[in-house]
Amino acid sequence: MSAETEAQRTAVPAVTRPRVAFYTRESIETGHAWSGTTRFMAESLERHLGPVEPKAAVPDFAVRANRLAGRVLTKLMGRNPLEGAWDPLRALSHLAARFAYRSAADRPDVCFMPVAAGLVPQMPRDLPVVYLSDGTVRCIFAYYRGAGNVPASLERLGERDESAAIARANLLIYPSEWAARSAREDYGADPAKIRVVPFGSNLAALPDLGARAPREEDGTLRLVLVSNDWQRKGGQVALDAVAALRARGIDARLTVVGANMPAEVAGPGIEVTGFVDKRTAEGQARFDRLMLGADIFFLPVSADAFGIVFTEAAAYGLPSVTTVTGGLQSLVLEGETGLLLPEGAPAEAYADALMALHADPVRRAAMGRAARERAESVLNWDAWGRSVAGAVRGMLAARDGGG
Repeated sequence: MSAETEAQRTAVPAVTRPRVAFYTRESIETGHAWSGTTRFMAESLERHLGPVEPKAAVPDFAVRANRLAGRVLTKLMGRNPLEGAWDPLRALSHLAARFAYRSAADRPDVCFMPVAAGLVPQMPRDLPVVYLSDGTVRCIFAYYRGAGNVPASLERLGERDESAAIARANLLIYPSEWAARSAREDYGADPAKIRVVPFGSNLAALPDLGARAPREEDGTLRLVLVSNDWQRKGGQVALDAVAALRARGIDARLTVVGANMPAEVAGPGIEVTGFVDKRTAEGQARFDRLMLGADIFFLPVSADAFGIVFTEAAAYGLPSVTTVTGGLQSLVLEGETGLLLPEGAPAEAYADALMALHADPVRRAAMGRAARERAESVLNWDAWGRSVAGAVRGMLAARDGGG
């Protein structure tokens, strides 16, 4: 990590600032790892807990080579066998973790390991380990199995690693009660070592809502959808809902933001912008304009463990219309910061929900304000960092005191 500022160093007394090894399979420096989420985590831990040393178990060149090989094999074979029983990155990362700190004189006070179940059991037994994930293997694989993209061999390996990681970790961090419940009920995790702490948004700062251009109610309903997974995030349902609204005489317009969009994503009222890279100043400014220009964030997902994009929608003061699924109830509060429809709800039901909010701008604005307030108080990385830091210090104190 970059050098700490004086304010960061003195935010917490030195005696309570443990040294943190932030262990992931691939480097967090590029911002690609877990769509940048792990980088935001590391920066927050450095502000609120202690000095952070990022440690990638697999060199960048190996990650890139593995991804390229996977794409080539998928094109040739119709599937990627590297995601099965033989995974070179898994072997490399296990090897790296197994020898981590075994001969180092200056070991960290705690090892923080996000979405790295296979690495956790490899760590020395006397090293305190924090394991974080947005869901357990059991709930996520069962959740996504319907898509037909989970090889049985990978599921078996995942189950083994998940069970061992939950048993080995000294502290378990999940962003939703949905994930925490699976850890308790499916893996017998000790409730005393589980903490539920929602993630923040992958934005450098909360956007300035004053930059939203004032406009009169002109009868137009402006929706925005952000996703790189068109099928799982309910893209076709969204198109059908917009078509239903327009058939009812409502000028509904949907802006679709994201990569991997099918060619048929088109139609009256539909605008496709493609991928917007928020890591660049130009991309962030464009994303700001798109989000600030919308009335409602609309993403009728079929499956989603958490959905960082909903925290981003809240940061822009947008109510969300989505599905009761996965961990989304920890993100979108029904009737308060948005509307949650049952799993499998048809496009007409979403059109009804959107139409109701469109017809009641006062309620819609109140939801937007509540969403922004939640983004400021809970759904941000500083709030996450303070909560996680407190949990980590409590865990370390209990270990040191024999509790």
